[in-house]
Amino acid sequence: EARMVRASDCINLTIVSTIDYTDANKHLENLRNDSINFLLRAIEEPSKKYIAQEPISTYAVWNNDNSIRSASTSGGLFRIFAEYVIKQKGVVFGAVFTEDFKKVCHISASTIDDLTPLMKSKYVWSDPAQAYKDAISALSNGKKVLFTGTPCQVAVISKLAEKYSGNLITLDFVCHGTPKPEVWTAYVNEL
Repeated sequence: EARMVRASDCINLTIVSTIDYTDANKHLENLRNDSINFLLRAIEEPSKKYIAQEPISTYAVWNNDNSIRSASTSGGLFRIFAEYVIKQKGVVFGAVFTEDFKKVCHISASTIDDLTPLMKSKYVWSDPAQAYKDAISALSNGKKVLFTGTPCQVAVISKLAEKYSGNLITLDFVCHGTPKPEVWTAYVNEL
C-alpha cells in the first residue's frame, strides 16, 4: 500500500524506500518446488489424476442476430443461453455497473428485457455475494439458473450448488485478472 499512487501523482513520483524481498523470495521458491514436484509426479507416475483430458469437442460460435452480436463483447453467446434459461422460467445472474459506474455487482434477471445490462464485459471485479445466495435460493426452488462470471466466481457457485448441479448452467470467460474495485472507483473519480 505504501507504493500505491494516483495517476495524477506520477509527475512528482519518487520512490525512496527499498523493499525487502527475502520472505517473498522464500515463498516463491516453495511454490516453484511444488510445481516442479507436481510435474515430476505427473511424468513418473502417470495416472488419470495427473494427465490432462483432451476436450471431446471444441466449437467456435456466435449469435446470428447482428444487433445482439454488436451489443455484446464475446459474440453474443451469453444472450442465447440467457434467453433459453428465462424461457424455462429460470433466473440469470451476471455483472452490471451500478448507476454511478463506481462499482460492479452481480444481479439477477428473470425477463428478456432485464438481460441488456448484463451484456458486455465489465473488466473489473464484481461483488457476487448476494447473487450466490439468490442463485442457491432459486435452485432450491427447482428453477434453472445461469450464472456468468470470472472462472473463480463460477468455481464458487459450482461448489455451493453441487446438489443442484442439474439445474445450474455456468458461463465463464478467459480472465486476465480483474482490477480491485478501489482501483476502478479511483479511475472513475479521476474522469
